[in-house]
Formats: sequence, C-alpha cells, structure tokens
Amino acid sequence: YGVSDQIATVCSMVSVGASILYRPKDKQVFADNAHKNFSRGNVGDHIALMNIFDGWAESNFSTQWCYENYVQVRSLKHAAGFFYNTARLQKDGSYRTVKHPQTVHIHPSSSLSQALPRWVVYHELVLTSKEYMRVVSEIKSEWLVEIAPHFYSKKDILDDGRKLPKGKGRAGMD
Repeated sequence: YGVSDQIATVCSMVSVGASILYRPKDKQVFADNAHKNFSRGNVGDHIALMNIFDGWAESNFSTQWCYENYVQVRSLKHAAGFFYNTARLQKDGSYRTVKHPQTVHIHPSSSLSQALPRWVVYHELVLTSKEYMRVVSEIKSEWLVEIAPHFYSKKDILDDGRKLPKGKGRAGMD
C-alpha cells in the first residue's frame, strides 16, 4: 500500500506523548487556530500528528516553523531522533556512532549482541562499564539516505574498505 513512511511517522510522533503542541496562556487563540490547521477536515489525531511532522519536514525542519505553529521543536526532534541513533560495526567488534562519533557496544541483553550486524539503529545509550546501545535493530545503510536525506549523505554511509573479522557484520539482512 506504500504507507510505511506514514506509519513510521505516526508511531514516532505517538511515542513522544502529548507534549508536541503547546498553548501559551497569552496566545491561546492563536495556538488553537494554528493547531486546527493540522486536523482540518476532522482527520483525527493520528493524521494530525502526521501533518505536523510533514509540515515541519516541508519547512526544512525549521525551528521558526515550530514557533509559528506552537509546536515543541524538542518533541519533533525526539520523534525524528531514531535517525540520529545509528552506528556502524568496527573491525574490533565495537560500533562507532555515525554523526557524532563515539565508540559504543550492543547491550548483552539484545538479541543481536552476538550477531553483530554491520549497521544498526538503537533506541538509547546506557553507560555502565561501557557505553551500550539498547533496543537495537539491524538496518541497511542506504536506508539512512533514503529515509533521512536531510540528515545523511552518501558520504556518511560509504564503506571505508576495512575488512571485518570473519563472520562479523553479517546478520539477518545479508
């Protein structure tokens, strides 16, 4: 049906909770009118959330757009945040985050902790004896440029030619 992007957007927006819209006391009428634009035609809350995200994306992820529409920019960044949480397998079996490089590891409780896929997306980082990624899923690197071209370029996902240890970097998607 070709709606996977929309479903992912709605799921991300719902996961943020009710903190997406704000309504300052001194500007309630303006905020209410701005918010009504997202649900024009009585489309329901889920479609309104998708409209909010799509509007922000069309504004090139503008903070000013959020201000003008009484939308919490932090909440939108959090909803889109999983695109930021990506890491690539290194030769030593650790991972390196893509945009703000740091060394991380798959948490031992993850079903992928032994599989060591080449590319992953994760929900959160937790610091114990090491910096661990929790709630991890394998991705294909090209998905990053396809789904989040505003954040990733082909340069970010180029294979640097380094060989991985035998049998590593090959999980379910290869």
